[in-house]
Amino acid sequence: MASASHPYSVRASNESRDHGHTVEADGFEAAALAYAESWSPSDTEEVSVIVRERETGREQCFRVHIGAGEAEPCA
Repeated sequence: MASASHPYSVRASNESRDHGHTVEADGFEAAALAYAESWSPSDTEEVSVIVRERETGREQCFRVHIGAGEAEPCA
């Protein structure tokens, strides 16, 4: 059974919530990767993002390795 997409608000960790972008994704990590692919500067290899589930307000931080297309929780 496929997971349902949920709306997430995603922003770079060094930006305010006002700069968040809405992403529809199947989970927090997928939302982080979608944000990095669409809104990260082209000369950046890695970006830290805050992903907030819009329905619950729950947040998670991820460090996204853009070239590898991988994300891991922030330390």
